[in-house]
Amino acid sequence: MSDDKLIVGQINGIFGVNGWVKIFSHTDPRKNILDYSPWMIKFKGEWQHIKVVNSK
Repeated sequence: MSDDKLIVGQINGIFGVNGWVKIFSHTDPRKNILDYSPWMIKFKGEWQHIKVVNSK
């Protein structure tokens, strides 16, 4: 498996008390970002897998 990453969006903000984040999608149409898996974020210099549990 390649270590190449494809950036399909970015965290744009947070909201709510349940840990929801706002994502700005670079895909067209924007909802297609949900078709990509796994999602990874770079946190404190380390890439981490995250699981999308729900969306709206």
